[in-house]
Amino acid sequence: MRESVNRVRTALGPLSRDRSYLILRLRAKRLGGPVTALALSAVLGGIWGAFPLVLPSFTEDSGKQTTLIELLPLLTGAAVALSCRSDLSAFEDAAPREEARLQRWHLLSATVIAALVQYVSFSWGAGDLAQTGLRNYLGFLGVSLIAATLIGYEKFWVAPLVIAFPAFFIGSTSGTFPSVLWSWPTLPATNTTSWLVAACWLVCGAVSFLFRTSPRVSRLRMRVN
Repeated sequence: MRESVNRVRTALGPLSRDRSYLILRLRAKRLGGPVTALALSAVLGGIWGAFPLVLPSFTEDSGKQTTLIELLPLLTGAAVALSCRSDLSAFEDAAPREEARLQRWHLLSATVIAALVQYVSFSWGAGDLAQTGLRNYLGFLGVSLIAATLIGYEKFWVAPLVIAFPAFFIGSTSGTFPSVLWSWPTLPATNTTSWLVAACWLVCGAVSFLFRTSPRVSRLRMRVN
């Protein structure tokens, strides 16, 4: 078993720097869905981003006032997290150092590209509200990465919805502690604490991703399997 693993690791080392192998990795990630989701979010945000919405509320008789800008980052964050999956995970574990580097570069690139696309489109459709969308995107991306690490890519999308539910249906707009911990997606971008909460989710998500792609964890998965 160890000899076969070593042979695969030796083969994948130089392959990870080969262009054809990089193309194969991109195909294995099945990026069609994430790219479509990002494009859909950008189009909707660019056209109807500032369109007012009224959601049912458990605390407000008149309903919860919101916009698409606050909701669409749920889709964008999940799309970026989903782009990190791979059908070659079993082979990638055999070359953990090379694959960990490629996975991290992929996440960084996808995060920046999605942030730029979303911010530009949201700025076009909703002006200053684009900052709110950027904050929510970063926060929900962190939530999605944590969930993908803990429960896998098949069910991770449940976690952002669970986090968003109290914000959009129960949360307060006062922006005071402790309600800001769950209402941060609905607060204005001028609320500093809401950015801190989103940043905490993002940092925790990045740490969980680094842990999942670390060479030690990859070797442990190889031994278990």
